[in-house]
Amino acid sequence: MARLDPLTGQLNRRAFLDGAAEERARAERYNTGIAFLFMDLDHFKRLNDSYGHDAGDEVLRSFSSLVHERLRSVDTLCRWGGEEFIAMLKNVDRDGTIAAAERIRRGVETHAFVLPDGRSVHLTVSIGVSHASGSGIEISEQIKRADEALYKAKNRGRNRVEYLENAAGTSSRARAS
Repeated sequence: MARLDPLTGQLNRRAFLDGAAEERARAERYNTGIAFLFMDLDHFKRLNDSYGHDAGDEVLRSFSSLVHERLRSVDTLCRWGGEEFIAMLKNVDRDGTIAAAERIRRGVETHAFVLPDGRSVHLTVSIGVSHASGSGIEISEQIKRADEALYKAKNRGRNRVEYLENAAGTSSRARAS
């Protein structure tokens, strides 16, 4: 239980980082890809302010289930904090990573989140993506890059996926809805 977020049942940050360190070693050993999707529900504060924290909690539980269903069984999901979640995708290439992020984004966009009082709301999610393979993968750097890509998605209008290329951090590729 100490490894799980009590609200969503997903991994907490410490458990996630422990697993990421193990996966990094495996990805380097077998020269496979590892990717991170940093996700943030758009305008979540507005939802909490309008409908209350019980509604926000229910949306977070539903969101985590929706994301978990769209990941492969080998992938890992973590509640990073607040309305931020991060997923680690294992043995994946860049195109597969972007496709997974888009699948999540579209799933959230079309989902009706049911609140405790029976009303439903529609939300969107912004997702930042990083991907690396080979030797020398730094988990903290990949998470930082995914977080930077997330801020690009927020700044470019939300409800989108932003991907930062692995090289020197100078190029980016955007996917919009």
